[in-house]
Amino acid sequence: MIILEEIIDYDNEEQEDTTLNSMKGWQLCVLWKDGTTSWEHLRDMKHGFPIQAEEYAVSRGLQDQPVFSW
Repeated sequence: MIILEEIIDYDNEEQEDTTLNSMKGWQLCVLWKDGTTSWEHLRDMKHGFPIQAEEYAVSRGLQDQPVFSW
């Protein structure tokens, strides 16, 4: 079992669609406890690590984006 250490970055490939409530294109870069990193879809992080995803959004000023309004 791999455990989340922290979310370290984000990417939104669909930046022109920020007015839509679509998670398409949103990814979070995750640092795992074993020292590896990976890019994970926001929809997966929302379901697997909702608190950490929301805390990251707030820390980066992304909480007003429609995709973070859950």
